[in-house]
Amino acid sequence: MHSESGKKLKSPATAVARLYKQRKLKFPEQLIVEFIHALGMYPAGSIVELGSGELALVLEQNAEEKLAPRVVLVADANKRVLSRPKLLDLSALNQFSERRSKVSSVEPGQFRIDPRRYSLKVFGRQIGIGNFSFRL
Repeated sequence: MHSESGKKLKSPATAVARLYKQRKLKFPEQLIVEFIHALGMYPAGSIVELGSGELALVLEQNAEEKLAPRVVLVADANKRVLSRPKLLDLSALNQFSERRSKVSSVEPGQFRIDPRRYSLKVFGRQIGIGNFSFRL
């Protein structure tokens, strides 16, 4: 998948890894380390593949376990899009669900799943009145 400027898009995990490799060349090292710590390896809004083969949209980071974010399953192990996304907290999995605990980054467009498509299903509709807004 390519951006509007024609450049090939990278997954957030690939971008974070590249940023970390350049931490001493372009930016103060401690700043990069803190930024990556705050962002997490799998930033919210990115698509990841679980060890089970299922695809998930990252919702939020887990402060204690950076490699076990809270996600919503969007495709089954055969990469078929689910009709109803399913919330899943990877840090709360029991040993029976160990296959789901392994997470790997997915390059944008690899499975033709657009995270923006799930905004309404997962987060609800946003209603705004002046400076005040809420989700239904």
